[in-house]
Amino acid sequence: GGRQQSFANSSYRMVAGVRGAINEGWGYDVSAQYSNTTPNASTLNYFVIDRMTRALDVVDVAGTPTCRSAIDGSDPNCVPWNPFVPGGVDAAQLNYLQAKGIQVGRLNQEIYNGIITGDLGTYGFKTPWATDGAQVVFGAEYRRDTLDNKVDALQEAAQLSGTGGATIGISGATLVKELFFEGRVPLAQDQSMAESLSLDTAYRYSDYDGFSTDTYKAGLEWAPTSAIRFRGSYQ
Repeated sequence: GGRQQSFANSSYRMVAGVRGAINEGWGYDVSAQYSNTTPNASTLNYFVIDRMTRALDVVDVAGTPTCRSAIDGSDPNCVPWNPFVPGGVDAAQLNYLQAKGIQVGRLNQEIYNGIITGDLGTYGFKTPWATDGAQVVFGAEYRRDTLDNKVDALQEAAQLSGTGGATIGISGATLVKELFFEGRVPLAQDQSMAESLSLDTAYRYSDYDGFSTDTYKAGLEWAPTSAIRFRGSYQ
């Protein structure tokens, strides 16, 4: 025979969203996304390790090579195999020794996003040295990922030779819910030694299906002239 491997991956993704203005200073952006991927794999003509062992364990029965497992009844279908005889491997031996392997995978993802943006400059929230006002973003996100990978019994028991070990099936899901905020405050614009000076900040709260954590950031950006810019942040 000859080992063969086949991989078939297909995926599709759907996204829908709407955005617009609430009033002069506020806007919104809402979206939903769903994606599905099916990574399937199959193998052909890989030898089964236990069958190889039984096919090599052969005794002479009245001049006929016979598998010991066929005599004791543990494997009546065993076919004796002698790979050291040139041209001695026939279809019957290969049909006994070889087997297919199959993996069927499914990956799904759902993401729902809601964002509100605000220009606080319309309400006078700006410094005396800047022409632009503070910009803010508030948002929430819901994300769910699911995975399911089914494997045939031979691969799970590491019975296919040459595969490097067992391939274990797995299934599970993760669920993430997040709230976040971002802000940018121009401190100075078009000033002496400060063509632009701004403060950036961000915060995100994440809940991973009962385990919660948060991340945050603060940064400062300063451009004394149009040719020079400094940027520093702590996250």
